[in-house]
Amino acid sequence: MSLISKIEWTDSTWNPATGCTPVSEGCKNCYAARMVERFPKVHGYNERLIGFGNEIESEFSPRPFSSVSFHPFRLDQPIRWKKPRRVFVCSMGDLFHEDVKEEWINDVFRVMDATPRHTYMILTKQPERMKKFIVGAIDRCGRMTPENIWLGITAENQATADERIPILLQTPAAKRFVSVEPMLSRVALFPWLCHPWFVDSNIGMEPRRGIDWVICGTESGPQRRPCNIDWIRFLRDQCMKEKVPFFLKQMSINGKVVKMPELDGKAWGEFPVAKRRGE
Repeated sequence: MSLISKIEWTDSTWNPATGCTPVSEGCKNCYAARMVERFPKVHGYNERLIGFGNEIESEFSPRPFSSVSFHPFRLDQPIRWKKPRRVFVCSMGDLFHEDVKEEWINDVFRVMDATPRHTYMILTKQPERMKKFIVGAIDRCGRMTPENIWLGITAENQATADERIPILLQTPAAKRFVSVEPMLSRVALFPWLCHPWFVDSNIGMEPRRGIDWVICGTESGPQRRPCNIDWIRFLRDQCMKEKVPFFLKQMSINGKVVKMPELDGKAWGEFPVAKRRGE
């Protein structure tokens, strides 16, 4: 199943793996879990699923969102998309969840590597596993992660930003990004937005490239938690100061969640410049 996405910062979603379990406060009102509960057939539960090492064949096999599953028949979807797209990988799960087998991740990366016309964007709440996989893949293949694969983490508050961003920035990638959604508190991204930022090493202060892109959005859904507009301004201002592209996906205005809203007279839909392989 191929979906033209309603997520404003991507063209399409691709879900070769689905399912996840809560790991932090941002998971409390998970939109993906809510969508699976409401529309299980739409999100692949009438397909042959592979989960926890066992194949389950059924015309319709409803399962909880926490049951991480692999959908091998979706692997060739991007190959069939001829026009270049921005592709959000595993919007209905986490590719680096502990229950996603490494062989499945390898299958997904092989497809992304074979389709350089597309730009793939991967978000995770498991940056440690992502780093381990990427570093291991570089060691095995002898080359860096392809330019068309962007790696990102979600950080809903300062605590998750402090925990996850340093690991992201230790992970080799053409572009690295942070999604502050749902935004549950004021988040300071200094010094990670600086180009370059610096880390202590055994030879002194070592320069590293910082964050390439920041996405921001308030929580949606009937149980959504409040977001102060000044938190969004603070995040936007940090990005402007360091010339980092800022994308404001959604914001609550007069009690209603508005997509691509104007903030201080401007809609913020910025992207980093994408590189094609060989450039």
